[in-house]
Amino acid sequence: MKSSTKGHLGWALACGICLAMMPAVYGQSSSTPEPEVKPTGWKRLSIGFRVAGYPFNVLSNKDVNITTTTPPATFAISTSNTYMQVGVGPSLECALFGKFSFAAELLYHRLDYTKTTQITITSDGALTGITETTSARLWDAPVFLRYRGFSESGIRSKMYVAVGGELRDVAHIHSSTVTNLPDGTNLVSYAPAAPSIRNLPGAVVGVGLRLVDDFGIKLEPELRYTHWFGDTFDSGSTRSRKEQVDVSIALVF
Repeated sequence: MKSSTKGHLGWALACGICLAMMPAVYGQSSSTPEPEVKPTGWKRLSIGFRVAGYPFNVLSNKDVNITTTTPPATFAISTSNTYMQVGVGPSLECALFGKFSFAAELLYHRLDYTKTTQITITSDGALTGITETTSARLWDAPVFLRYRGFSESGIRSKMYVAVGGELRDVAHIHSSTVTNLPDGTNLVSYAPAAPSIRNLPGAVVGVGLRLVDDFGIKLEPELRYTHWFGDTFDSGSTRSRKEQVDVSIALVF
């Protein structure tokens, strides 16, 4: 499990690289750049990789307190988590017609959380504590249509917008649950936590820049928003966030 500090450093590094490289690449183009030659045949396909930073927590946890009458008891449930704030993976783009292109990616990042449950029997005050520690790998696969070139020259000629869909798969879920009983004994279970939706669909939109150097290497910084149509995890106080914003950069050949 990586610490939250390392996650912040990784995300900051990715953004720093993006901001540092943009002026250098953009500076290679003149104020009135020559039109980019349209690719043909297999050259319509570009392959590279993307590094994405996630500034917001992938979970939206909320403490839960429940009181029951049969048996008479109170339940206090809370969740804390760390997560990998940087996602990495391959990026593919295929030129279609005019100013349109098709793009697809596969990004990997990771989630770890700890959920604690305190059960108090109202009649005698007997206390039972349950601690669940879970880790999971998240694979995000966005596919989208891009439109670029809002003018013939200047910065707008390098801008693009993207719209499409995304699928999140949660895999390699590992859990360890320790139950501390009132008599002082402990029970341990390694049954993995069950996700609410293992293959979660979403809708994605984005805006970015496509910067091309003299060798045809493309640098693509992008701001992206995803809305998920459900929750990867939704159990007690553990709840996934439906809204996602990421800042990323791709290097494509």
